[in-house]
Amino acid sequence: MTPSLDRISINHMLILPTLTKYLAGSTALVGFLSEMAKQGHVSAASMNSSVGFLLHPLDVPGLAILISPGIQLGRNCLPAIAGACVGIALRSAGSALLS
Repeated sequence: MTPSLDRISINHMLILPTLTKYLAGSTALVGFLSEMAKQGHVSAASMNSSVGFLLHPLDVPGLAILISPGIQLGRNCLPAIAGACVGIALRSAGSALLS
């Protein structure tokens, strides 16, 4: 995947942190990125540019918390997910423009 990611200017070292974030949550992501930065695998500039799409509560643990209270709240989670996707897209675009 590296050649295709290089063509669109995405650091291939962000694949594993992205998977970690969506499967384990933001706390696991921060710990993982901290270790990657200590080992020199990812730069501060790369981390800052990826914050727009990585730091938010829309991940598997966040969805489990949102859906767990019951059926009535579960029905109302689709508008919340749609709004979160719009917010993540806007934040990612803003982060990309400012970096």
